[in-house]
Amino acid sequence: MNILRNCLNNATTSSLQAPPQKSIVIAGGGLSGLALALALKSSGIEDILVIEKAPALRTKSQGAIRLSKEGLNNLGKIYPSLPETLRSVGAHFEKSIVKEALSDGTVTSIRGDDLNQGIGVLVAWADIQNTLANAIREVSNDESWLRCGSGIKSYKEKADRVEVKLYDDSIITTSLLVGGDGAFSTVRRHIKAPWLDRPRSFSQTNWNAIISRESVPSVHRVPERTTVAISYVLSGARSSVLNVDIGRNRTFWQLRITDEKIAKAVDSTGRGGAGLVGVKQRILDIIDQASQDTPSADFGELIALVMATDNNIFERRILDRKPLKRWSSPRRRIVLMGDAAHAMHPAPGQGANSAFADVVALATVLKKGDLKNPAKSVKAYENERVTLANQIQAFSRIKGLKQALGKSNENKI
Repeated sequence: MNILRNCLNNATTSSLQAPPQKSIVIAGGGLSGLALALALKSSGIEDILVIEKAPALRTKSQGAIRLSKEGLNNLGKIYPSLPETLRSVGAHFEKSIVKEALSDGTVTSIRGDDLNQGIGVLVAWADIQNTLANAIREVSNDESWLRCGSGIKSYKEKADRVEVKLYDDSIITTSLLVGGDGAFSTVRRHIKAPWLDRPRSFSQTNWNAIISRESVPSVHRVPERTTVAISYVLSGARSSVLNVDIGRNRTFWQLRITDEKIAKAVDSTGRGGAGLVGVKQRILDIIDQASQDTPSADFGELIALVMATDNNIFERRILDRKPLKRWSSPRRRIVLMGDAAHAMHPAPGQGANSAFADVVALATVLKKGDLKNPAKSVKAYENERVTLANQIQAFSRIKGLKQALGKSNENKI
């Protein structure tokens, strides 16, 4: 894929320098960053640059996203072919099964629910990213829009521009800097002082991976178009394992443990990552300790699930952010979207769907407005999105707290 190779070359070729000036610079080459780049380029706005600090776009990821009906509709507004393409590489839910692992080692079914098509489709994170990158390639032959391996070091907002300094100390000037750089956004620091904006913990840790359906042990094996959630108690800590069919003979599994001691030991920042050293062994040690604490329990199937997975397990501490009343800087030349604006608990499965709604709203006003003086466009975007996104974020927090307190057995993506 040329776009992905070009991105990697940007990080390794010293002679390639970033353009000195762009109408729009997007921080973050994740889903919201690529979606905004696609929305702008497909409408004829070519003068953009996406800055991604990783050495390349993640062609492989252990995550999965539940795209709601509204999320798919918004993706269709970004680029008409996206919904059908993503439906073809993902899986529709038809049935949800909830089970509980008892102290004697047996696993019993609590309930099974038939689901309607309105719940959406589950798609691997990497499949969404690749689909967005391929769509950008369809609408533009210019591959200089993406620069990897050189994240944003600092930036200054001035009356007529933003000066962005990259890790290599090169400077890019832009009329608008868009922060789509995730829950630990560098750009957000200009909107809210870091010491007033610390992440909020739910005392939960998430591990997830994608493996072939044949590799999944029998208790955790998922029929096609089905989700299976199994509740465990590991050394007194509430835990659940979610197994979901994501199409093309693949199963997404997710282990979530509610225990503040474990969460702090895993990662004090919550940034997480895939393929981190010692993650697989850390999970096995937690299960081993649970086996010692509860000799009658049988965690063999859970151990087998972890052992069937390679070392590329994604680990993160679940955190959210306080809602912001405003997503932009004083001169409105810097603005946030996606997790950078409203990181939320994954229980309701609204994070990515809200991000795509941000993209549609922001792209729409930018197409109609003055790119050299984007303040009115940014204000219109905030008027449309901030209050609604904050409501979804608050709802997600309530759901997350109920889950952490054991008042809900939901374990969503």
